[in-house]
Amino acid sequence: MAANDGRDGDYAGPPNSSYDPFAQPAQGFPPPYAQSPSVQPPYAQPYPPYPPYAQPYPMVSPPHPYASYPQPTTRNGLAIASLVCSVLGLCCGIGALAGIGLGIAGLNQAREIGSGRGLSIAGIIVGALGVLVAVGWLIVLIVGFNN
Repeated sequence: MAANDGRDGDYAGPPNSSYDPFAQPAQGFPPPYAQSPSVQPPYAQPYPPYPPYAQPYPMVSPPHPYASYPQPTTRNGLAIASLVCSVLGLCCGIGALAGIGLGIAGLNQAREIGSGRGLSIAGIIVGALGVLVAVGWLIVLIVGFNN
């Protein structure tokens, strides 16, 4: 067989080449993968501490010259109980009767303290609807069992 003519499986580089892959690089270039001349610290410096928070000033506005004194809030407990019992009375008829009674008592109390009139009226109306629903179910049950 002849010398390496490029046809057999062994590759020996280009013909008539003087390339040596293991030769040292030329002196004008830095060595490959060399470390840069500036060396950085292994860890970053910590941030400076935050300054302490300033204490806020209290936000007080000057009084309004025509401001009225705040009115005491009064709640009509009977009116609230009337509405709650009436809503529960929609599920079972007994609460509706209690809601109507508490609504009437809440209306009388609303005249004295001046609040809860709307809740008392709503309790009476919802209670009356609850009684009507209970009576309607009772009629449906009676007619259903008689047939």
